[in-house]
Amino acid sequence: MRTSKAEHRVKYHRQRILEKSNIAGKHNAESAWSVFGTRPLFAFAFRVATAHFTTYLIVGLFALTLFNYHYWYSIPPLNAYMLPTDHPQISLGPLLNLIRGFITGLVLYPFRESFLERKYGWVHLWILFMGIGVFGTFGPAPGSFEGMLYTVIPLWMQIAFLPETVIQALLMSIIVYYWQRSPGDKRIRIPILVLFIITLILASLAALSTFFMA
Repeated sequence: MRTSKAEHRVKYHRQRILEKSNIAGKHNAESAWSVFGTRPLFAFAFRVATAHFTTYLIVGLFALTLFNYHYWYSIPPLNAYMLPTDHPQISLGPLLNLIRGFITGLVLYPFRESFLERKYGWVHLWILFMGIGVFGTFGPAPGSFEGMLYTVIPLWMQIAFLPETVIQALLMSIIVYYWQRSPGDKRIRIPILVLFIITLILASLAALSTFFMA
């Protein structure tokens, strides 16, 4: 009798282990599909691209006016580094940044749980953007560690222009975090999409005007 009970316990535990392994295998398969499946990946990348494009254009327009980029980009040393603000390529920049936004979404997708499952995940995402995209870039971008170390752009000028990228990264982080956590919430989705459509129309008109005036 004792032997039968012991055998029963062993069989029970083996069955539990098998069930857990089957559940884990199913979860891993679903996770793999969510990484390589087009629908969830595209939805995430679209939200990131939308957040990036909208905040990039709105914050960029404010910075363009507030910091008078038209003047600073026309004198040394920035005139040797940046195109003038009336250059045709500048008008195409915001529209082409949709591609950059999609690339950012594709890169972030496999790591999305690391910030979406946290209470203040937008802070973690913002720190990530600031660390890799602003201060720790691989090239000497203005405002980055390498830019401050190796470029001829004065330190005060690089620091003065930092608020644009800091604020844009912050707004983008907040939008991505809350929209991705509640994709069906109309209070979040509708205002963002309205702003996106408005900024997309403005960027398209700017690009078209450049094309016809060329």
